[in-house]
Amino acid sequence: MSGYTRWIILIIWSCEHHVEGYSSVVPACDSDIYCNGSLLHAVQTSGIFKDSKTFVDMSLKASEETILLEYHKLQIQYKDTVPKVKLAEFVDTYFAGPGEEFIPWTPTDLPRM
Repeated sequence: MSGYTRWIILIIWSCEHHVEGYSSVVPACDSDIYCNGSLLHAVQTSGIFKDSKTFVDMSLKASEETILLEYHKLQIQYKDTVPKVKLAEFVDTYFAGPGEEFIPWTPTDLPRM
């Protein structure tokens, strides 16, 4: 086996294996609200929005920890089956609509047309 072939085999092997303690799979997102978890599942399957993108485009009105804690309380209150109306109220309370975090701004050096 030539040195070149060994080098290619080593590269392929290293791509397929990972070092102990290091996962080769890197999650695209690590938010327990926007990427995974029971709140995301409930919102996406409830039908409170016409599409699956609206919720993940909304900004938080409180910290992620606070929102998850309050949602957990809601789950306990309704034995893990939060009614659609209550879920919509929860989302309205703790999330701002898509794009609401942006402040209109016109640059002062914008050329006038």
